[in-house]
Amino acid sequence: MMPDLMNAVGMTSGTHTFIGFMVSYLYGFILLVFPMIFSIIRANSLIAKYTDNGAMALLLTGGHKRKSIVIT
Repeated sequence: MMPDLMNAVGMTSGTHTFIGFMVSYLYGFILLVFPMIFSIIRANSLIAKYTDNGAMALLLTGGHKRKSIVIT
């Protein structure tokens, strides 16, 4: 599945050596992983900001679900 996923985003392997594999797939995969990690860290910090200052408790006492608060 992984070679098909990498081909879908335009990362194709031109060589059949181990070094060629490392360059094309593993280093190319960094382009997919770094934005995902950044998004997770940023979303966590946005939620933690409201939890730290007590605004999250106020929002949750209003009868809203956590999922709807996080999505909005």
